[in-house]
Amino acid sequence: MSTKATKKRLFLPPWRAVLKRSNVSWHATNHHEADAIRRLFPGGAIEIRQNDVALPPDPLPPEASGETARLVFLGRVSPIKNLTGVLEGLTQVIHPLIFDIYGPIEDVAYWQECHKLMRLVPANVSVTYRGELTPSEVRPTFARYDAFVFPTRGENFGHVIAESLSASCPVICSDQTPWNAVLRSGGGVVLTEPTAAALAREIDLVAAAPAMHRLHARAAAGAAYQRWRAGATQPNIFDQFRQAGRATGARDQAEAETQDA
Repeated sequence: MSTKATKKRLFLPPWRAVLKRSNVSWHATNHHEADAIRRLFPGGAIEIRQNDVALPPDPLPPEASGETARLVFLGRVSPIKNLTGVLEGLTQVIHPLIFDIYGPIEDVAYWQECHKLMRLVPANVSVTYRGELTPSEVRPTFARYDAFVFPTRGENFGHVIAESLSASCPVICSDQTPWNAVLRSGGGVVLTEPTAAALAREIDLVAAAPAMHRLHARAAAGAAYQRWRAGATQPNIFDQFRQAGRATGARDQAEAETQDA
């Protein structure tokens, strides 16, 4: 609501009226998001579900990336994803590393800020923008890296974190996602204050680690994903939608057949 707030607040009153007359259920991925929905749409039916992803139960096996650490940012290039925070951290890194950026440039002015910071990184850090990926390319891409750096300013769920872990790629993340427990259990690092200095420190730890140590960290990330994925006890929310659609279709067909008779 803080992004393009005026447009959204103008849109909300008529939309509330439409939804009030409809049989609407809301999907929230955590209690914080459910509270936000209640504030905007009082009285709405809300189901809180966290682990709904169309990903396999087992992670991709980790592979060594080489002597030089490889780190990645994958996401929309926009202020909320905080790529500038990563780049500011990279200006303070002292060990050699490769850092690649993937994702659509959603905010051109913000991308110009990123470019200015990219020119400030030291010679020991290689930074490259590699364009956008198709959905099928995301997991194989994560599988080539030692860590995903993602100091996001806020995620209601963060599917890209699940995708990274499913490729056995640890995540260096802010604490503004529902993934804190999974990351702290072996999936990566959670930063309560993702400052440039804090990011530089964690990135340097990855860059300075021996290749075998980075491989062990990748295996731990895959194991954390596997434990999280095995904890799903309810049908996937998308499966529920499909079931509801089939039930509605069957009911409509039965009503049509009754009318014909």
